[in-house]
Amino acid sequence: MSTRISKAAYLRLIDEDLVWLLRQPRTLERNHIEQILRQSVESYYPTGKSNNSVVVISKTPDPSVVKCVICRNCGVKLQYVPNDVKRHDGKDYTGGADGRTWVDCPNCNKEAVLTRW
Repeated sequence: MSTRISKAAYLRLIDEDLVWLLRQPRTLERNHIEQILRQSVESYYPTGKSNNSVVVISKTPDPSVVKCVICRNCGVKLQYVPNDVKRHDGKDYTGGADGRTWVDCPNCNKEAVLTRW
């Protein structure tokens, strides 16, 4: 399993490698390895615009997506976000649509059903 290290730590490792490498006789191979080491920093830790421009501004859920439900088993009021919702789609005994959405109640470990169909 590999672990991603910080850019500063990676730069220290590359600098140490370059110090050793630059003491070696100048050859095509040495020049190539030097070029690869220098380019690897930008490759692993890009400073330019990345393909993914999504940036997390706040890890606290926005109030517009936070919802509440009362657990019908234990009566506590639960707060949840869309990512917490679980869904089951199935068929009833006649072949019609049957399903529900719910969140798990952390108090009683039962399902707090949001919708049924």
